[in-house]
Amino acid sequence: MSGLLLFIILIGVLLLATLVIKYSGSLRDTSSTNVRILTPQQKRDQALQGFHPHCIRCGYPLLHEESTCPQCGITIQISPEELNKQQNNYILQNNGWFKASQGFSTAGDNLTRAGRNISKAGNTMTLWITIPILIIVFLLLFVF
Repeated sequence: MSGLLLFIILIGVLLLATLVIKYSGSLRDTSSTNVRILTPQQKRDQALQGFHPHCIRCGYPLLHEESTCPQCGITIQISPEELNKQQNNYILQNNGWFKASQGFSTAGDNLTRAGRNISKAGNTMTLWITIPILIIVFLLLFVF
């Protein structure tokens, strides 16, 4: 009778361990491990925060709502291609690490994701290795 009681207690402990391992990830404080992942467009917008288009003729920095250049007086008609070219030049001149940071952040994001997956797999493997060992120990100690 005591062997059956011990077996029931062992099963209860195993179920409790399963629940603890399964939900331990959701109980952790993740506020310090949250990483803000920016999309390429968000990174580009962040790099262009101080950008102002320039006059095609004289190169004077313009405000976005200006229709004529205050320096030379021509009517401003910047094509989307010219605006994109000016934005790319601004990024390269003022943020030399822009391209490198995109690659490094992608690699860092991949490593973070891989680490989380390995952690989950480790918890699962711990559970599935521990349960058979406990059952074998129980059988050896109390049944045989």
